[in-house]
Amino acid sequence: MPASWGKVQCVPWVEGEAGAGIGANITISFKTPVRTIALLNGYVDIAKRYLYRQNNRVAVLKVVDLDNNKEYEMKFEDMVYYNSLQFDGETCNIKLIIMSAYPGTKYDDTCITQMIYHSRGGYSSEGYFEDVLREYKKLDP
Repeated sequence: MPASWGKVQCVPWVEGEAGAGIGANITISFKTPVRTIALLNGYVDIAKRYLYRQNNRVAVLKVVDLDNNKEYEMKFEDMVYYNSLQFDGETCNIKLIIMSAYPGTKYDDTCITQMIYHSRGGYSSEGYFEDVLREYKKLDP
């Protein structure tokens, strides 16, 4: 990891329901309208790579644009990467709902590590973590 980055820490959202948390949700409000989100699925920790497989990961996520009354579906491959979604228009309020999950080998908690968002059609923050993800994937968690 480049020294200029310092220590990168992510605290994942863990659904906290019994079982895999199917139907569990979180509502997110942005201060400014967004058009694109990207999610880093699972429990991703560079220092503790084993946690990715030990915890559940989202397989299918429903994303509800509460401002425009639209629903989207995000399907995730079971690997560490950013999965992105572009909304049809701008929104300040969304709800993420777990529809299905990949099972963990130890814990029955479904996790999402990070969200990146942008007010235009794309986002630039994903490149910031590109090297970290490349190193993470080398060990195939």
